[in-house]
Amino acid sequence: MECVQRIRSQVFAPDVLKGKRAIISDENLLGFIVDIVRRKGYHALVKKLVAMRDVLGGEVRVFLTIRSYADFISSMYCELVTTKPYFSFEEIRHGKFVTELSWLRLYRALAKVFGRHNVVIFEYDLLFSQPSEHMCYLAGARIDFEFPGKGIRVSPSAKAVEHIGMLSQDGSAMSVRKMVVEANRKFPKNADNPAFDPWTPEERARLDERYRKHLKRIPRWHPGKARAIDREDE
Repeated sequence: MECVQRIRSQVFAPDVLKGKRAIISDENLLGFIVDIVRRKGYHALVKKLVAMRDVLGGEVRVFLTIRSYADFISSMYCELVTTKPYFSFEEIRHGKFVTELSWLRLYRALAKVFGRHNVVIFEYDLLFSQPSEHMCYLAGARIDFEFPGKGIRVSPSAKAVEHIGMLSQDGSAMSVRKMVVEANRKFPKNADNPAFDPWTPEERARLDERYRKHLKRIPRWHPGKARAIDREDE
């Protein structure tokens, strides 16, 4: 919670905010990837959320983007592979994290702490296909949003992930950034080097089916609609 307290002292100070809306965006607010995987999910989630709510105070709305479990875990591993100690994907595949991960459980925890009306769920594919609509809703103002042409992170190819893993496993002194840059340079994602996708067709089908079931029970915001689509089953 130190990062949240620091943000509050700097951003929410009366002479800085002055009644304006502040947007805090951090992919690690609910925990770091390594800790989440080791603990097989978002550890002590409600306790963390309550502490976050108490630190931030005032009116807080939570925006969360979710995506298919198979794609999320694949993308997550592309970052996890650069950490130490080294994690092989087989540890992920056969661990409890894959079966424990649940956006439905996360949504319910957020709704419990912040109230359902203060939790907005975006779908990853819709967000990337219609970014301006989503960003306008989040910001509460009309903005023209475009993804940057440079500097945006590109998912690595399967061979690049393998190369990064080899460097990490060998205890390379190279910085994470240099490892990623070198791997992407040697094995750029193209027709010959497809994106990292570690799942068998059967595994992906199971994960996609679970995602679809959970998605039906999570209210999501949809561009062009005033209210969320679908409602959680009580």
